[in-house]
Amino acid sequence: MRALLRGRALYVVLALTTPLAYFWAMQQKHAAPATIPPASAAASGSDVTYLPALARALEQNPALALALVASSLLLILMVLGGFLIGGYAILKGRWRRFLQWPRRLKTAWSLQDLWRILTLIAAFVFWTPVFQLAAHKTPSTAEHLHAWLLASTLFLDSFVILVVLVFARTLPSSGKSVFRLTVSEPQASQKKRPFLAALGVYLAGFPWIFGALFLAARIAQALGYEPPALPIQRLIFDEKRVIAQAALFFLACVFGPVVEEVLFRGVIYSSLRRHLPAAAAMLLSGFLFAAVHGQWIGLLPIALFGALLALVYEYTGSLTAVITVHAFHNSVLLLNAVLLKNLTTLGSAAN
Repeated sequence: MRALLRGRALYVVLALTTPLAYFWAMQQKHAAPATIPPASAAASGSDVTYLPALARALEQNPALALALVASSLLLILMVLGGFLIGGYAILKGRWRRFLQWPRRLKTAWSLQDLWRILTLIAAFVFWTPVFQLAAHKTPSTAEHLHAWLLASTLFLDSFVILVVLVFARTLPSSGKSVFRLTVSEPQASQKKRPFLAALGVYLAGFPWIFGALFLAARIAQALGYEPPALPIQRLIFDEKRVIAQAALFFLACVFGPVVEEVLFRGVIYSSLRRHLPAAAAMLLSGFLFAAVHGQWIGLLPIALFGALLALVYEYTGSLTAVITVHAFHNSVLLLNAVLLKNLTTLGSAAN
């Protein structure tokens, strides 16, 4: 297995066969008639103008109104808390520590490992439509599409974890040391309380992510651009089955953060940090993180979030702390999206 993964033959075969197989699958899909209904207005981001009706509906549903108040209060506290933490760090001069970090760190992962892992993952992604056609499982309804999206995401995440773990066994380091970054200036508080340090760094960066998201939305509105609905948006706003909603929560808030942090911070950032200064590695890994999420309008806020997670990893050296921050962030976003779904449904009914 080690010889196969670290040799050239496997990657040459994949490079020759994967593009051909993918283009064939795309031709077959384009030849088939589209039968899946379009996404709902809420999922596609269409503007809804029924605020008076929504206000009346909220008066009749105090539980949802309370949830709206709690969600808004949480976001306000996160923004204000982020400004306070960031301001405190600036006043205390803690930002100077970032300038003292070494230009490179000795990490377990190399760029060659990164290239091999990304090649295998890309091959899996591009071969997926071929497997779908071979199994005669082309989705014909919205429910089938949602089920396929959930299943394919689970298979992809599982494949990523499997590939990384298999490669980790071939490294000279073993065990937890493979995913533990040697922090530039380990402080006693960081060693004893990495989760608290991770939360502080995340909150300090949250206002900037929130501001970038608001700016991107305003730019899209000014340009008259309505971004197409992403698969996760369709799942959130159009899916009504409880088991599918539970699977979405598990993938977005539990398994997804684990997989993404193992890959993007544990492998990608670590391999870049071996050759680049911290700031360059954070920005590059952040934009790679944003690129795979598939929508240009959210490129900047997602890239900032990816860079912030890399900063948390560099600051604490704990991948577990980064996973916790990522899971918390996704949970906040998903709960707000579910709340928006209920609000739009309630407003439509009351309009």
